Amino acid sequence: MNDNITYVMTIAGFDPSSGAGINADIKTFEQLGVYGLAVCTANTIQHEAYVYEANWISPETILKQLDCLFEKYKPKYYKIGVIENESILQAVCNKIYQGRPDAKIIWDPILNSSSGTQFFASPNISQNTLNNLFLITPNIPEMQQLFGSVQNLEYLKLKVAVYLKGGHSENQKGLDLLIYQNKKIKFSPTPQELHSKHGSGCVLSAAITAFLAKGYNLEEACTAAKSYTEKFLASSTGLLGWHKHNSNEN
Repeated sequence: MNDNITYVMTIAGFDPSSGAGINADIKTFEQLGVYGLAVCTANTIQHEAYVYEANWISPETILKQLDCLFEKYKPKYYKIGVIENESILQAVCNKIYQGRPDAKIIWDPILNSSSGTQFFASPNISQNTLNNLFLITPNIPEMQQLFGSVQNLEYLKLKVAVYLKGGHSENQKGLDLLIYQNKKIKFSPTPQELHSKHGSGCVLSAAITAFLAKGYNLEEACTAAKSYTEKFLASSTGLLGWHKHNSNEN
């Protein structure tokens, strides 16, 4: 292990189109100057426009992958993407904390694909599980499935920070909201032409993870990650995007 390298880990699915999941996370990590380790949770049958099925990796294999990597690497920051259910999410978090008690876990709660395939089988997730996480990054439909409304989310007074993505907003498209420590911080979109992208949620959560690992505080990491994601959204007119980053921001 090279002491001069900042390591992070993605625990997510393999998308053959490389627009989302592990491949999107690794591309983002590489662009932002951190080294991405990867544990696979599922092999999906899909392209950028449609998910046909998800073939789940067994919990035992997921944990063995973690055990293997922990023999050499125990990064502080972890991004979890698509995962089968709450029980496996809890098991993964417990395994991480056994190896790194001060770990920070960012979960992008991918509940369903945009084409309708169900991924996460436990939408009524417990507060105990949520409070084991540092940050979750739902879009508006995911937030509604998990909490019902922003008001309900605030009422719960969870320990976990929530970055609510505004790409599905009908009134203020692209206006994101960070809720943590009794604060609500808004992140407005830039006035550039953006295009919908497969995997943009993965890119955002991976970018937040990378910036946190580089020493940014949470608000700074969210600001920088939104900027990176908007560059990704502006990179092409199709559903697959390019990862481009100004090295001066590293």
